[in-house]
Amino acid sequence: MPRLSQLRRSHPDIIVQVIAGDQVLDLATRQADLAIRFFRPTSNQLVAARVGQFNMSILAAPNYIEQYGLPQKLDDLREHHIVDHTLLHSLPAMKPWSEVVERSPSVVLRTNSSYAAMEAVSVGYGISVFPDYVTKMTNLIAAPIDLKIVRDIWLVSHEETNKGARIRTVIDYVREQFRQDEREWFSVPASRSSLVAA
Repeated sequence: MPRLSQLRRSHPDIIVQVIAGDQVLDLATRQADLAIRFFRPTSNQLVAARVGQFNMSILAAPNYIEQYGLPQKLDDLREHHIVDHTLLHSLPAMKPWSEVVERSPSVVLRTNSSYAAMEAVSVGYGISVFPDYVTKMTNLIAAPIDLKIVRDIWLVSHEETNKGARIRTVIDYVREQFRQDEREWFSVPASRSSLVAA
């Protein structure tokens, strides 16, 4: 959100509406003009550009670690309280974490909201899996366990609407913001990504 102020100064005629949430909006019916998604869309009417890639890590709050310790290996997770973000189970890339959840005798919270999962972990309710870049925005600490989960970030638009001047301006602006952050936040440079039909 802080980056939008620069867009506002450069293009005061563009009104940006941000819809944040876990629901997938339909770009074909103009529920949104542009989406940032963690999966590549399958519709051939959508155009997608991979703008980044990140690893998923198991994170815990300092107060949780003080009480229960930080898991050091995969087997340790059986002894820890798990916060289950249920929407992740539908993503094939998340299978290693889904298996952890299925084997755990201590799932203490289930939620379909990434925000709720983050809040629960932040107050020490349990541990869960989040993108690595979350550690840059919070005091959460990553466990030294490599789940080998790598996720892509896709910038998605509809082929019929992304040619409009205002939408194109916002698409180009957002891509540039990802490009500027690639070294610090993301493991695959956006400059190597290309705009491709999904």
